[in-house]
Amino acid sequence: MTRELTLFNIRYSFHIEMMQATYYSRLDKLLTFAQIILGSAIFASYGSLPLFGATVAAISVISFVWQPGKAAILCEMQSRKMKELINKPSDISDAELHAAYIRAEETDNPTIGLLRDAAHKRALIAMGRTPEAKEIALSYPERVAAWFAGDLPKDE
Repeated sequence: MTRELTLFNIRYSFHIEMMQATYYSRLDKLLTFAQIILGSAIFASYGSLPLFGATVAAISVISFVWQPGKAAILCEMQSRKMKELINKPSDISDAELHAAYIRAEETDNPTIGLLRDAAHKRALIAMGRTPEAKEIALSYPERVAAWFAGDLPKDE
């Protein structure tokens, strides 16, 4: 594997993990906010109490099973590992850099499919490969997911 490819993979991993950390953090906050609002609506005797109760229960189950807050922390930790590799001195050998990347990659988190192309595009932009980045067209759902994840790369 060439140094350029290793550096690109490190950048891609950094951006996908950062996007996922933001995505899961925002999702966790959104679910918590919805639980509080709907939970307090139960006391207001406004609307259908069983519907509010069922919705709060469903949101609680989603939060408990998927644990977006925990996923956000894991993604943040992984992004820090990749950031360390990005900031490694340029005098490190190609083999050492690749070995460090392989070790860091072992703890990668499962990726959200809608964020893959946006992270790929962001990594290309970060590497100064803007013409290649312009060739990647994000679908509407990918753009919405990338926006929610805090990094919607624009064609410049």
